[in-house]
Formats: sequence, structure tokens, C-alpha cells
Amino acid sequence: MTVNTVSLGSPFRWLAEAFAMCRAHTRVLFGAASMLFLVALLPSVAQILVETALQPSVAVRGLIQAVFTVLALLVFPPVVGGFYRIVHALHEGRPARASDLFALFQDGPAARRLIVTNLIFVTVSLLVIIGLAAVVGGQELFEFLRAAAVLKPGATELPPLPDGMLVLISVLMIVALLIMTAQGLATAEVAVTGRSPLAAAAAGFKLALRNLGTLLLFYLPVAVIAFVGFMILALVAALVGGMLSLASPLLAALVLVPLGMLFVLVLYALMFTFFYHAWRDTLGAGVAVPPEHQIAV
Repeated sequence: MTVNTVSLGSPFRWLAEAFAMCRAHTRVLFGAASMLFLVALLPSVAQILVETALQPSVAVRGLIQAVFTVLALLVFPPVVGGFYRIVHALHEGRPARASDLFALFQDGPAARRLIVTNLIFVTVSLLVIIGLAAVVGGQELFEFLRAAAVLKPGATELPPLPDGMLVLISVLMIVALLIMTAQGLATAEVAVTGRSPLAAAAAGFKLALRNLGTLLLFYLPVAVIAFVGFMILALVAALVGGMLSLASPLLAALVLVPLGMLFVLVLYALMFTFFYHAWRDTLGAGVAVPPEHQIAV
């Protein structure tokens, strides 16, 4: 498979195509994004409920957290793969339903490939973060993190930042964007074509590294625009919430929580649809999709 070099305008075209697809298939994609968000949220909510009901010791709480972390690692990747297959079906002009999000749970091999793909990126992320922290921050950074972890509620001052902290944060942001792009491409590759996780991950990293400069020139203005938009939205939400809370705190929550969820749904739908178009224009160019990896009509 050839890994393409993308032009400077390609990411902006993928984003425009993602907007167009979400607008053309609003019900299906936002319905699927809603269920995807619920699946992502469910392990955390279930963990809180269990801990609240049992009031466990520190050791048991750690075990509960481990169980629900494993559950999330097993459940979420096949659902993400289902979203990519929905987008692929819509792009090909075939009908799809939001409930097709869960279709991969009936395809054991495909679900396992997606779980392994996700584990590869989780492992790489942890190794990179730990490695960068050790190289750039050294012992001072670990001392800072240890001191920050034991801060008491209500503390007004953080421990002094170690040397190299700003450099570390900048490098981590670039690495995070690189890994996120590679994972989006690789997951789409595995979900749609059934390629092996290791080969798809390698292709995703290769493409992201080859086009790192182009991707950063895209992510930077998008991140700035998104940050400004979020700050405006947060300011408006704070003003509206403040006025509503004068009448009732519950009323403020009933208005602001759905708005926050709507923001997340839009982000989910656009992000995964964007990565699908990025995959299709690069790794997926000219790739035939096996019939068993298509959503049945």
C-alpha cells in the first residue's frame, strides 16, 4: 500500500467534506455520535455508581477502576469502528442506520482487531509520555507531579514549575496530535478494510510523520478558532447560567448540560468523519472493501 503525501489544502478539504456529510446525514451521524458518547461515558458513570454504593477501601477502589478501565478498552473501539463503517456506507451511497454503530459486536474478528489497534496506540502513548517526561523533565518533573498529587482541596498555590515544563508541554501537544492522527487513520483502515492492527498502525504513523508539517499548519489555526469559539460559548453559558441560577440552580443545569453535550456530539461527529475522509484520500485510496466489512442492507 502506498502512503501518500498530502497537500497543504487536503486537511481543509477533509474538514469541509466532514461538514457536508454531517449536514447531509444529520439524523444518522448525530444519532450514532449520541450513542458513541453514551458508550464512552457509561464505564465512568457505572464506576461512580458502584463506588458510591459500596464505599470501598482504597485497594478495592483501585480494583474497581481497573475493571471499568478494561471494560472501556473492550467496548469503545468496536463502536468507533462501527461509526467508521456507517460513514463509509453513507459515502458509498448505501443506506445506514445509527444503530449500525453496534454491528461489529456481531463480527468477533473485526472487534478484536479494533481492540488490539486501540491497545497499540494506548501503549505507544504511555511509553512516549513517560519517555518524554523522563528525558525533558527528569526527576524535577516527577517531584512536581508527586507534590501536585498530594495537594489538599482548596489549595491556592501549585508547587513551582520545574525547568523545561513549557518545552515538555509543547512537545507533548505535537506528539498528541501526531498520535491522534495516526490512530484515526489506522482505526478507519482496520474498520473498513479489515487490515491487521500492526500494519494499519504502522501505515498511520508513517503517513502522519511524513506530513507532520502540513498537519500542524492545519491543526494550529483550527485549534485557535476552536479555542476562541469555545471561550465565547463558555462566556455566554456562564452568563446564561448565572441568570438562570438566580431563579433555580436546577434550571441552569437543565439548560447548560444539554448544551455541553451538544458540543461534544458535534465534536465527535466531525472528528470521526474528518478522519474517515483523511483515510479515504490517503491509505484508503483505491482499496477494495471486502463485502463482509460492509453494512448489510
